[in-house]
Amino acid sequence: MDGGVRSIQTKAPNEEKTKGTHICIRLETAWLPLLQTAFLAEDIIREFVETICDRTGAKDITVEKIIAKTETVANFVGVWGLKRAEQQALSAGTVFALQKESGWSENDLAVLQEVLFSGQGCRTEEGFGQLRLWPETAAYLFAGKKAEGERHAIRSNAAKKIAENILMQRIKTRIRLQAEKDVHELRGKVEDATHSFARLESLLGERKDLGKAKGRFQEKLQNELRAQSVLDKRLQNLTLQGKELKEILLAKDAIPYDTLRFEEEVPKELAEDAGFVIPDKSNGIIFYEYWLWFFRHGRKLAVARKGDK
Repeated sequence: MDGGVRSIQTKAPNEEKTKGTHICIRLETAWLPLLQTAFLAEDIIREFVETICDRTGAKDITVEKIIAKTETVANFVGVWGLKRAEQQALSAGTVFALQKESGWSENDLAVLQEVLFSGQGCRTEEGFGQLRLWPETAAYLFAGKKAEGERHAIRSNAAKKIAENILMQRIKTRIRLQAEKDVHELRGKVEDATHSFARLESLLGERKDLGKAKGRFQEKLQNELRAQSVLDKRLQNLTLQGKELKEILLAKDAIPYDTLRFEEEVPKELAEDAGFVIPDKSNGIIFYEYWLWFFRHGRKLAVARKGDK
């Protein structure tokens, strides 16, 4: 592929026949396929469809249309400070439609959501391979074929748990993307802060008892920032949004992600049916997720800038 936009019609849709039986999916981040040989968008997406079919037992899911763009991805291995080999990827914004002649059952939709939010391809732990429903069909996917007035609250505790996990994962994904964006707004001697970011991540501790994550981290940081300490000096040289990074980390209320609107990440109908409450920005889970990825991306940026000198 030459990196241009491609529109691939693999099946001529009959509008009357496909009504209510197709959904669209969009790439939020670049998709790095596991195999780089014979890189074709249609092959990658058909393999994705085979995964859905295997998980659901369905035999009538087909790719209706693909609008794809490709790019080359290359960055640094944070630990070693070395460049990765370049890889071909489907670009964020790629859209494809799936058709299921027999209609989408609740089990089909649950499997699809699970696969979407687990990420696809390689390096998903870095945020690659995030797929989401295209907004035009989101209401259909969550509401099924029922009319708006026929919606019912989810009664199964197991189903509620699945829905809550899915919705929380959407918010976490948004937080991670914001953290990466904010890291590139850092000003100061970022290249000198490689070990500082690693130390800050260690102060966050393990992902447990997150309700106390903020207080626990700030207490550890206060103890660490004794006069003339190396970490103290490094943080004084870094600013974000016009403030010292140290001040932001120790602040009681001000947070970089305060302007995010989590309600935009959560389908209203599903949240209501599952009884899901959108977490407050002061929530320990949100605090931990943002700063964990901020520190990781910060360390990666520091290594990259040091290598550019």
